[in-house]
Amino acid sequence: MQLGLTKLANRLPHFMGATKLIGGLEISDSGLRYVWKEGEEWKLISQRLPVNVVVNGEIKDDGLFLEALKILKKQIDKGHTSFHVVPVIVSLASSEVYLQSFKLPNVREEELDKSIQLNLQMVSPSPLDEVYASWQISPEPEDKYTYEVLSAFLKRGLVDKLEDLLHKARFRPIILESRAMAISRALRELGNEPPSDKASLLLMIDDEGIDFLVLRRGQLYFEYLQLWKNLYGDSHKLSVDEFKESVIRSMHQVMSFYGQRWKDPLQDVFVLAHSLSNEVQDVISKNFNLQAKLFVLKSGVSLGTEWYAALGSALRGEKPRRKDQEISLLSMGAQEEYRWERVIDFLNFWGLLIPSTLVITMIAIFATSYVVRQEDVRTTELLSSIGSSQQIEILDELGEKAKSFNQQADVIRGIIGNKQSSIAPLRSVINIAGNNQVDITRFASSNIGGEYVISGNSSSQDNIIGFKNELSSDGQFQNVNLPPASIQGSPQSGTYSFSMTVAFISANTP
Repeated sequence: MQLGLTKLANRLPHFMGATKLIGGLEISDSGLRYVWKEGEEWKLISQRLPVNVVVNGEIKDDGLFLEALKILKKQIDKGHTSFHVVPVIVSLASSEVYLQSFKLPNVREEELDKSIQLNLQMVSPSPLDEVYASWQISPEPEDKYTYEVLSAFLKRGLVDKLEDLLHKARFRPIILESRAMAISRALRELGNEPPSDKASLLLMIDDEGIDFLVLRRGQLYFEYLQLWKNLYGDSHKLSVDEFKESVIRSMHQVMSFYGQRWKDPLQDVFVLAHSLSNEVQDVISKNFNLQAKLFVLKSGVSLGTEWYAALGSALRGEKPRRKDQEISLLSMGAQEEYRWERVIDFLNFWGLLIPSTLVITMIAIFATSYVVRQEDVRTTELLSSIGSSQQIEILDELGEKAKSFNQQADVIRGIIGNKQSSIAPLRSVINIAGNNQVDITRFASSNIGGEYVISGNSSSQDNIIGFKNELSSDGQFQNVNLPPASIQGSPQSGTYSFSMTVAFISANTP
């Protein structure tokens, strides 16, 4: 129950219009790939690019690129008909993004930003007014006396053109990051075996080349990319032996650079190469004292190598923007534009909800008023029909029947009361008769002054007279009347019978 409430609370801002679903969009030389999450399932859409439309992340043909974006947008609209402008986290080829990490002494917090800006000027590949620069601080530095900072740089012209084309195709870029950062996030958050708390290496091999990512505590710190065309030219077909030599040579260069920069050894090596995974694992195990592991999603879903960058960016899109402290290479204007767009969407939502609520409330009030008026009319008609002469005759007849019923009920209650009041005198008479050896054969109420008629018999007249005298002396009885003529003898049975009347003082006269 608590888990269900938590999910509901997390979805409430989206329902209220305060947030929107944000997908991940990768732009590579071969195509466009868009990933978003629907419930617990990841959805994938792609659009291939003609050759040389994008080269190393740089757009060479604006028209064809824009056309491809519009085709992708139509595919997205089929899955999300509510989208007018699609918000995206964009990942770009690493060859165009310059990454550089550096350390700072543990300066005061108010001086930290200034120190970082000075270091950005020193490590930037171009003057800062020609690039968009961004940085992030490692959440857990190597020691408590220094800051570890990762910086990124991208040409302004490339970013501005990309933003413009995305806007024309009805996409809203929110963040622009390198492919390396997106894939590192995918490994960190979705990998079946996440990187260790120390240092790890992610080795990726795809159509562009060999890419080494050095991760510390799951965060990207360094990237070393070897493009195939730089190694052997565009037209050269790479043999298996040449491929293995390239992996070994590049691996040695990365290990040498890492050893000079950090003290703790590499703990894990993850491989993302799909069709070449076995060959790469074999090369690493034979030539280095490291065990290579395959980069596998913990969900068990198998994806092509080309999808992991868009997947990692989509993961970033699920996080609240206020908590996002990672690198973004978009202009500040684009980020402010997105914030204002969210505010406008939020206000539009409530601007529609409040009038709708008022309309529904007014309809409910009118409906209730109509029902009340109808019931009032029906009640008036019913009361008027009750006042007719025919209805009055029926009511009089029912009144007479009720009166007769009540009289009969009174008689029944009297009978029941008499039966109950007869119990006490009968009990006393029987006790006195037993004392005088008299058998009672009848005991009945005469309904006159609480008198009772008693009949019985005995073996002698003396017993009958003794019975009469004891009744007279008992305080419960009065007016004991035993006529002498009522005593009759029976020669056959040798017994005497009698009949007498007596009044019970406590009796309730009906």
